[in-house]
Amino acid sequence: MPLRLVIFAEAPPDARAAAILVDRVLAELDGAEWVSDLLAVEELSANPEQWAARASVRTYGDGRAEWSLDGKMRFIDVHKLKDLAEELRRDDRSFRLTLGLFGGEPGKHAAKLGRKAIDVAEMLDRRSRGAGLPIDCAIIMQDMDGDASRRDGLHQARRSTSWRRFEVTVACPNQCHEAWILASFLTDDDTETRAIEAEAKSLGFDPRRQSERLHHDHGRVDSASAVLERIGASVDARSEMALRLTPLEHMRDRGQRNGLAEFLDEVGEYLVPRILSATR
Repeated sequence: MPLRLVIFAEAPPDARAAAILVDRVLAELDGAEWVSDLLAVEELSANPEQWAARASVRTYGDGRAEWSLDGKMRFIDVHKLKDLAEELRRDDRSFRLTLGLFGGEPGKHAAKLGRKAIDVAEMLDRRSRGAGLPIDCAIIMQDMDGDASRRDGLHQARRSTSWRRFEVTVACPNQCHEAWILASFLTDDDTETRAIEAEAKSLGFDPRRQSERLHHDHGRVDSASAVLERIGASVDARSEMALRLTPLEHMRDRGQRNGLAEFLDEVGEYLVPRILSATR
């Protein structure tokens, strides 16, 4: 039975990074040569009639990687969850968003967003389950933007929706997903080495080893995206190369404070057992 994974994220590069990292963890499993090296990401169509059949972004099958319909991977924009929920509600009056407290406590920042994403995934799962295509796993990814309470809120949402039939993994880049790319960045030539050395001198720290200290605002010179651009790693191909080729042990070491190591652990804890059970 194929395994279906849906990703909630803020933008295509965020979803692409999460998907690549899932692939990396799976590729290290014994007998996991079937994991694909190439992922394509595009925004989920807003057509409600397509959600049930095309909401899955990636299907992992028995001995191979399969794709949904047109062969492309999709994600759901977290900024459009309200509109998506309203469309689902108009299409199916039985759909309800979960309201109220989170385990008896007020929701922290991002708790409502997380619970809404899980509700939407549950509805998509319900619609597609009848066709034999249930959603097995959902990733909810949101940049922290310097606000660590967002992570706590996403964890609150996961704990308060234990009734679901699929696994939920949260991804919390600190401060932004570009920090994950920097933590994964190994210089490929002398030009990149000199550029990194210049950035370390200007910033007062190595941006690869302390990427969480870089700002999330793209307009600032000390932002992670600005550093990536100055070292020539802002293009998609170079960023993806860093995520795809750098040893995971290296990523874990540099990603202790920017959320990367935690996400790799989450994939191992929540997604790997489901994937293994589905492919045996």
